[in-house]
Amino acid sequence: MLGTLYVEARLKDGTYHGFREQEIRTEVAIQIHRSHKEVKVGTAVRLGGSLSLLAAIERLDITGHSKSREFPDETIYSLVQNDLEILVYSLWPEPDDSSGNEDCQVNEDENTTSYPHPFDVLALPNRAFDGLWESLVYQDPIGELTLRALVRAVRKRRGDPTSWRTSSWQNTLLLHGPPGSGKTALAQTLAQRLSIRLSNIFLVTKLLQINAHMLFSHLFGDTTKKIGRLFETIAEMALNDSQLIVVIFDEVETIASSREKAAQRNEPGESIKATNEVLRSLDKFRRSSNVISMFTSNLVGSLDSAFVDRCCLEEEVNIPATECVFEILRKEINGLLQCGIVFCETMIYEAWSDSTVTTRASTPNLIPSRQWANIHWPSTATTAVSELYRIAMLAKGLSGRKLKGLVTNAQYKYLVDEPSDLRDLLVALEAVIRKATRQRTNVGKQEEEEAANQSDVAKFLTNLEADENANGMNS
Repeated sequence: MLGTLYVEARLKDGTYHGFREQEIRTEVAIQIHRSHKEVKVGTAVRLGGSLSLLAAIERLDITGHSKSREFPDETIYSLVQNDLEILVYSLWPEPDDSSGNEDCQVNEDENTTSYPHPFDVLALPNRAFDGLWESLVYQDPIGELTLRALVRAVRKRRGDPTSWRTSSWQNTLLLHGPPGSGKTALAQTLAQRLSIRLSNIFLVTKLLQINAHMLFSHLFGDTTKKIGRLFETIAEMALNDSQLIVVIFDEVETIASSREKAAQRNEPGESIKATNEVLRSLDKFRRSSNVISMFTSNLVGSLDSAFVDRCCLEEEVNIPATECVFEILRKEINGLLQCGIVFCETMIYEAWSDSTVTTRASTPNLIPSRQWANIHWPSTATTAVSELYRIAMLAKGLSGRKLKGLVTNAQYKYLVDEPSDLRDLLVALEAVIRKATRQRTNVGKQEEEEAANQSDVAKFLTNLEADENANGMNS
């Protein structure tokens, strides 16, 4: 066999409708082989066969191949030459924000205060993250490659439980980059994908999202105790070997800052002790094949070098480049087109001759990729694709978080008709992006001026102090 195709079967209403999981796997495999000879990653599979099986499954997707060499994977895979791994899952409902986590009171001694656990627990896969994986766009396939690495590592460790003694591998991932680049979203969607891809190994997956700032305390020694208590809780959860624990530490520099820099700045020993406790706790999890720790940081340079060394996977997540901006905006607008909120009579605006129409593909219902447009439309034509790419170039420097709200912003702010015309939306989007980039530039200039003013004040005070010292010596 050449490899394994991953087939995900999502159940309706979170129930098996009287089927056992193995029965669903077997029936799905039979139906796929009956109706297909070849498949491609990223396609939805239509099922025939048992009506009761159709009633149980909400959707069936080919989501990956164990040996994909490019992403997105356009390879046509023969079912005869590849294995099928059927992954049956259902989505947990989104958490109720009003309920949240109950405050867990912890009293270490008379010198510590009671505080809530600094994390949220979420059962995976969860409807809160449904569709998030598909919406993330990066210049490099960091999501797909990281998912593959983590899945292979966990499976190898499960197959050889003693490998931790000789292997340097730890199930640790560090994502770093500027604010708004999508680090937390990537960590969350990786946790979601892992819960599905490893569902044949782990019956349950729990996501712990850590608020690192809540671990810090003004009381001496309390921060270290909180960190130790947190990792003890994780260790207790990990005792259930059939349960996968994914832990996300946001802004980990809060608890794993550089000890060397802290010593040079004569900072209180609390931050050094906190980093030491994090390192000791991570070392304890080396033998745990069912715990995956993901860390995000906006300030990778401030992290302790020993901590970074313990992160076996490290990825830089940058502000989206123009191609990524184009894809993010295209997906957002296509979602509106699919829902009927936006319509388009044509995606060809100028420089389109009738003679070309007869030899080229007709206008699609959604904004196509640039590759499709380059093949089917003349390079001289002004189209929805060329206009959106021009607008994407204007958005240089805007974060992924900012970009995702701009299409809705343009729609609500400038468009009064619903459904709205696509070309009107593009005009409105350009206006919104120009304003956002202009405001960002103004903020940057203001920060530079403030820094220059502070520098001038510092020079003035230094000169003043020098003059006072000179006058004192002369007197």
